[in-house]
Amino acid sequence: MKGTRTALTQRWYDEGFYSKLTLRDRMESAVADFGSLEFRVVSAVRPAVTTQLELMTRGRDLAGSLLDLGLVPGDIVALQLPNWIEGAVMYHACLQIGLVVLPIVHIYGTPEVDQILASSGARAIVTPDSFRSVDYTTRGYQTRDDLRWIVVGETPEGAHNFAALEARGHRNYQRPELSPDDVHITNYTSGTTAEAKGVLHTHNSLWAESLQLNAASQVPRGLGISLSPNPLGHIGGLIANILLPLFHGRSLIMVDAWDPGEALSLMQQYRVTASGGAPYFLASLLDHPDFASFDLERMDIYGCGGAGVAPGLIEQADAVGWRAYRSYGSTEHPSVTVSSVEAPLEKRAYTDGLAGKGTELRIVDEGGATVPTGTAGCILSIGPDMCVGYRDEEHNSAFSNDGWFDTGDIGKLDDEGYLTITDRVKDIIIRGGENISAQEVENILVLHPHVAEAAAIAVPDEKFGERVCAVVRLASGQSFGFEELQAHFQKSGVAKQKTPERLETVKDFPRTPAGKVKKFVLRDRYGS
Repeated sequence: MKGTRTALTQRWYDEGFYSKLTLRDRMESAVADFGSLEFRVVSAVRPAVTTQLELMTRGRDLAGSLLDLGLVPGDIVALQLPNWIEGAVMYHACLQIGLVVLPIVHIYGTPEVDQILASSGARAIVTPDSFRSVDYTTRGYQTRDDLRWIVVGETPEGAHNFAALEARGHRNYQRPELSPDDVHITNYTSGTTAEAKGVLHTHNSLWAESLQLNAASQVPRGLGISLSPNPLGHIGGLIANILLPLFHGRSLIMVDAWDPGEALSLMQQYRVTASGGAPYFLASLLDHPDFASFDLERMDIYGCGGAGVAPGLIEQADAVGWRAYRSYGSTEHPSVTVSSVEAPLEKRAYTDGLAGKGTELRIVDEGGATVPTGTAGCILSIGPDMCVGYRDEEHNSAFSNDGWFDTGDIGKLDDEGYLTITDRVKDIIIRGGENISAQEVENILVLHPHVAEAAAIAVPDEKFGERVCAVVRLASGQSFGFEELQAHFQKSGVAKQKTPERLETVKDFPRTPAGKVKKFVLRDRYGS
């Protein structure tokens, strides 16, 4: 992997996707142009309003206190914070002195965090004292050898108070030299189905990713106001909330808890022009019973990804004047494909977009041979925003000898190069030897006007091995019975084996902080 990656890195230097500038260099340049732009945190417990220049200034000062704690360049600092201003300040502090940032979603409990800390070798962790119903102060991180625990809020004995560290901040230090090929972020995969794996991203791969996302939105530098629900505990949240606003000159409103009614009010009050995130966030906005009462004339762009996106959702957004589009990627390769707001509605709604600049795709069969256009197969990708590998070498088998990443997902390319995800490998339901696409079942379910959101899962069956169970969240005030489900699928014309044989309704789905449905929870709940 190492030799292959060296060759790929040189290739992307030669092609202009990489440069000798670090993210620290780029941020200092950007703050000269956009330092006055507003950075707003909407929170019931820690609201804040500041500017990009103030964030960087606070980060530079805090960096001095981090060095005083004994941290040195290359050390890993875990950030397990909600979408609070302290997360952005700590990011800037780490960047100043070459600390590696390890984002962890705030909902992870002690077992998940313990695994990540042990695997990564992190030398510091930053947490809140509490958030929602979780008390972080009982976790006892201050008793661990060589781990500094920094707490935002009430601080246990032996831990370090964030505000106190800021108050003691200084610049009596020499900033280290950084390389754009240094690892800057290590992000552990979501862990919704298996033990998390540490993904490594450099300054250059993150810069390439920011360019991919900005190209999709087509927003000129210095224009726009974004609303972001994306959690800082994911690489997508760090990019959307910290890198993109400064690099491309956008004011930001970051929320620490999702309430679609409040989000619509914020969009109206601050004349928001763009937003993005998992389809759940978009659907909850469009389905809000008071949606029509809000003045959202400035709202224009919504980038939708992180989970399967139903075509009807993009069409629903288009009907109210929002240019929504689909994208596809992962922690390892954040933007495999991205649609453009300028693409026709058919492409934005029914495909996951084109390969980004510098990215290549291959669709292969089980033997590794490229399949014809229009034929579904395993998706392989390679591109400048791809990670440099996993922290544990044993996991790098996901990359071929020549650097291609096996996404583990299934899709097909059309004649114009647009990719459509036809299934996630883990989402195949095998009924009587027949493979059934969970995503296809879900897309049919949400076409029914009474169904707001759906998940299809496999449940055990003595006769067929597995059968399809539909779990649905209903539209407000609607009902949906099993007979209606059967009639709906019969009308769709798909094979009868794809008709769910069990129906469950939920008020809401169990989700990751990024809005993804935790299907493994549903399988455990309904698998008996």
